[in-house]
Amino acid sequence: MPSTPTWAAVAPYSATTWVNQAAGTIDYNVRAAGGTTAMFADRQALPGAAAFSSVGTGGKIDIDAAPGTTVAGSAVTLIVFPRSVAGARTPQTAAFTIPNVVNMWDRRPPRPPGV
Repeated sequence: MPSTPTWAAVAPYSATTWVNQAAGTIDYNVRAAGGTTAMFADRQALPGAAAFSSVGTGGKIDIDAAPGTTVAGSAVTLIVFPRSVAGARTPQTAAFTIPNVVNMWDRRPPRPPGV
């Protein structure tokens, strides 16, 4: 885990800049402004899956890679949703009283040559 935040003080309804990372497993450590405790336990970014051949070793690759942090060339985004607050139009049920996140991919890795 880095000693300094990758992005500090991200304003609501905004987006951060891109960060290039080596392919690998990435865990998100999202904290409330000024907080020291992670808002979510064990939030791993989309890992993805490499392209492969459905006929096995030596076959032509016919299954595209699934984008994710373990697949070079992917771009992955995390969207953080705040908890519902009293008086808001959002439901006040238990599922909405905690913040949550959604992972999505923004860019697929390049297709292998000859596919």
